Amino acid sequence: MCIPDVCHGGQVVRALVHLLLRRGQHGLNLFAQPKLELSIPVFKQQSYTGTIPAVSSTLANTPCVDLGVSGVLEKFDAALGTAYSFRYEDDDIPFHRSGEITPPPSSKLPHSVIEPYIERNDDFGSAYAYLFSYWYSVTGFEHWLDDIGYMKEPMHFWEKEDQEMRRDALANGRITSKVPPRRLWDLRANRAVPWHWCVRARAGAYPWAISHAWVDAEERADVWTPMNGYRWPVPIPKDANLDLIRIEMLNLGVDYVWLDVLCLRQPGGREEHLRLEEWKIDVPTIGEVFRDFESDRSWFNRAWTLQEITLIPIIGGETNNNGMMEGVIRRRFGKQPRALQRMQRNHSVFDVLSHMRNRVSTNPVDRIAGLAYMFDSTYIPTYNAEQFEGSSWVALMNAMAPWSRVELLFFYPEPGNGSNYWRPSWNQAMANQLPSRGEVRRRIGNVGRTEETDTDWHEGSYIESGYVQGLADVSGEGGDRRGKLVIKDHAGEPRAFKILAGHEYPIPEGWYVLLGTVTRCDLELDFEYLDMIHWVAGKRQDDKFKKWSVFSMVDAEEGRKLRHLGVAIPEVKTFLC
Repeated sequence: MCIPDVCHGGQVVRALVHLLLRRGQHGLNLFAQPKLELSIPVFKQQSYTGTIPAVSSTLANTPCVDLGVSGVLEKFDAALGTAYSFRYEDDDIPFHRSGEITPPPSSKLPHSVIEPYIERNDDFGSAYAYLFSYWYSVTGFEHWLDDIGYMKEPMHFWEKEDQEMRRDALANGRITSKVPPRRLWDLRANRAVPWHWCVRARAGAYPWAISHAWVDAEERADVWTPMNGYRWPVPIPKDANLDLIRIEMLNLGVDYVWLDVLCLRQPGGREEHLRLEEWKIDVPTIGEVFRDFESDRSWFNRAWTLQEITLIPIIGGETNNNGMMEGVIRRRFGKQPRALQRMQRNHSVFDVLSHMRNRVSTNPVDRIAGLAYMFDSTYIPTYNAEQFEGSSWVALMNAMAPWSRVELLFFYPEPGNGSNYWRPSWNQAMANQLPSRGEVRRRIGNVGRTEETDTDWHEGSYIESGYVQGLADVSGEGGDRRGKLVIKDHAGEPRAFKILAGHEYPIPEGWYVLLGTVTRCDLELDFEYLDMIHWVAGKRQDDKFKKWSVFSMVDAEEGRKLRHLGVAIPEVKTFLC
């Protein structure tokens, strides 16, 4: 769930709700048992006071066969304030178009609209979820009676179209196009329904997302529920109640919500083979999520929730006791999300990695999968829980946008110890001290990639030979180490420039091949301030560049002097080891 987008790159999710799951009365049905309201600490969960036509859990769970055709019709009319009459003949149905929301009493409802839900032994919630949008528009029922093409059963066509969309998005172990969530929680009907139905039935109604973190296994229960058609057990905290969460979301004016445990197929269901296939695309595109503060299970400490930061969060679970929490916990709710929002705005790879290294996940590769949206990936690698961390990291690096990859080349201070020298391995990124970009707030070039030959390359300033001195000693205590860069001009005369290394990795004295950053003129920034400032020192190996370390000029003036020397060749494409 790139935030605020559940759909990668698209404005799909309207808002993110960081939900605090509070202890409530289990089995409390919507609009029922009003005497229990006082025992519920979360004010917005005590009762539903809005105008969204939602049905009670008891009614939603009632089989349509128990109600009969006339009973289903009666319940629909009661919930929606309509007044349909009924006839069994499907011929000569006198449909009437009305400008009012409530159809006139003379409107006739065909028997074939309700009968399939009885024959399939569906419950009322399922029928309500699928028929709700048609109920207000009498002409909508004509689609169910049309003998031409897919309009007789539009859901079948939309389901096929949705399956083709997801299949086409997945190729060669990567997700290459926008993928919306597979299911949404319809709060009116209290049912998890397919995305393809929601988006067409309620065009323009953006879903919300609930972000939370998973508690330990001993603190949660696997609940079989009609909300998802009993397709898989829903793991929720033992003291949480989905009915109460539903009431709170309805009170916020929401009709569709994405909640992972209901909308993302979980282990233990009757179609486990489908989960493995769905997770390849569903897990990388939508994260998991919230709870208790300092533990490894805290929302602030979970790997998946890092990508779920939004600029417009709403904190759920607020009690009526003068705010949600007090003291340090309340301050943390304000402080930490703001810090994470700043991280998003800065677009720094190292800021993201610094936050992720302090987070935990049940599966080690989840921390890598949770970075895909944060790194401006050109595509998203599919999820494989059995994959090694090193392999997952390589897949993510290959997918990362070129302007993000270049940050690893020019600012990470040492060669990688994994499959590439130009960037750190996953172990280095998580264990070693990470650098800062400092005042650099704009793109400094690209590290491109040629998939066909599995090669990475940099195109920018290039100096064939520069002598670095004074940066080999790392015995000093902190601070920048200062040295000299000696370059021969076109006449062969040596020219010295002041350089520094803001890290503790030694650069032995000697001659190096140098790669420089590329910065285009920008109205907001001084072009010369960034030009010729940052450099990577390395050696040639098999016609490729093998990184050793990085350094920078001490100031913009030294960078200008180097540029005016004219020895740096611009726009050189250099392949990287």
